Amino acid sequence: MFYPEPLLPSGYSIDELNDKYGRFILSPLERGYGITIGNALRRVLLSSVPGYSVVAMRIIGILHEFTSIEGILEDVTNIKLNVKQIKVNVINEIEDRIILRAEKKGKGQLKAGDFKSEVPIEIVNPDLVIANLVDDNANIDMELWVMKGFGYVPVERFEENFKKTFPEGTIFVDAWFSPVQKVNFRVENIRIRERTDYEKLTFEIWTDGRVSPKFALNYGFNFLKKAFDKCSKEIEAAKVEEKHISYEKKEKIAYLLKQPIEYLELSKRILKSLKEHGIYRIRDIIETDKDTLLKIKNFGKKSLEELERKLAEHDLKIGMNLEIYLKEE
Repeated sequence: MFYPEPLLPSGYSIDELNDKYGRFILSPLERGYGITIGNALRRVLLSSVPGYSVVAMRIIGILHEFTSIEGILEDVTNIKLNVKQIKVNVINEIEDRIILRAEKKGKGQLKAGDFKSEVPIEIVNPDLVIANLVDDNANIDMELWVMKGFGYVPVERFEENFKKTFPEGTIFVDAWFSPVQKVNFRVENIRIRERTDYEKLTFEIWTDGRVSPKFALNYGFNFLKKAFDKCSKEIEAAKVEEKHISYEKKEKIAYLLKQPIEYLELSKRILKSLKEHGIYRIRDIIETDKDTLLKIKNFGKKSLEELERKLAEHDLKIGMNLEIYLKEE
């Protein structure tokens, strides 16, 4: 039979599925389409499915990781390695970081499931041992920070972007956000009527339990669809201010705009004046014109000069166009 257009499947079928493993079949496909779709989907699944991960930790009374804690078997470095293995889900999706806390006293084990938060969370591996307390007088009091992201992010990136906003003694960790652990696919020839060169694509997905394999597969398809939809649109002439702004800089400034004004390390007098005027975030400062700022009580030209200098340290300025940094919100 002759088909005037390439033959495509109407969807996928589920061959096997549980919480952490799934095998899916996509068929029929034209010759060559199996490897094309398989490669693209596998790359997206391994690199771009978002998740939550611990990005930093703090042990009360400890200032750096190269030390030990009396009465605890593991040193801080080993505790850090254990913390990196915690698999956490945030029930109600949020963009900002959340804090998990746990304290253990006396002989016993501190486990991942001991950590609690003010927001609903799920620890997928609650029996993971974080530290062994081997003395009756042993004590460990910890805080963990969890953020949403995708792929692998090295510790240096967190230190560069967030060090000023975390308390003293914070130890950053590299994070693997992706809940997808492994992806395989194979392409086989199948027969449809007289033709024997159609293809069947079989996909296997393993996850760590934070998301189901089916969710990951659907996310991958939707991600590719959105990516190709964007790529198919003709781009209008770029705005002058957007031409040379890197993705990293956009992400950094978008983060800064959400931060409290204390992040700028302004004098207490200026902080008080701004807050009394209802300015609490860096974004609020930028969206307030200079004339309005100068009308604030106890805020004069010297205060404005200090404020502009502190903003400039972060590539920010009063009145700058924020549209390109907030367009994804």
